[in-house]
Amino acid sequence: MQLIDWGTRRFCRHGPHRDQILRDLLCLFHPSTLVIRRLSARSRRNSPHINEVISKVREEARATNTPIVWVRESDFKQLFEGLGNTTKQQIATSMAGCFPEIEWKLPPPRKPWQTEDWRMVLFDAVALGFAYFAITMDPDAAREMFFVANPFQRLPRGA
Repeated sequence: MQLIDWGTRRFCRHGPHRDQILRDLLCLFHPSTLVIRRLSARSRRNSPHINEVISKVREEARATNTPIVWVRESDFKQLFEGLGNTTKQQIATSMAGCFPEIEWKLPPPRKPWQTEDWRMVLFDAVALGFAYFAITMDPDAAREMFFVANPFQRLPRGA
């Protein structure tokens, strides 16, 4: 598996052109599918702002006839815990191992008092795409790819 194209786009949360930027991105890249993490109601990440963004993404995806698939947060977490990755940094590092084309973007581990590096959003997106592939397409191929790219990764006990 190889990344064909990748990148991030930042824009102001309340900017007047936010919706147009999203529509332009969908029209420019014509993704075959949008993969979105489905957050549980009890998730720390679940907030009115996130729900508003997801609603806008759904609206624009409908307008551009782009299908959306959802990966449940519990499935995402279970997949990476099963691969021995429990932290966001571990997941990002393993994704950099699987996709060498983004390895140079991997930020150093952050200290507890530091805010998250803006580059982590790229690794979050790649991990979500990887999870979609592993959960719905070919779990064995995803597992093999993961351990070929990360040969010294230890499996958790009982896996």
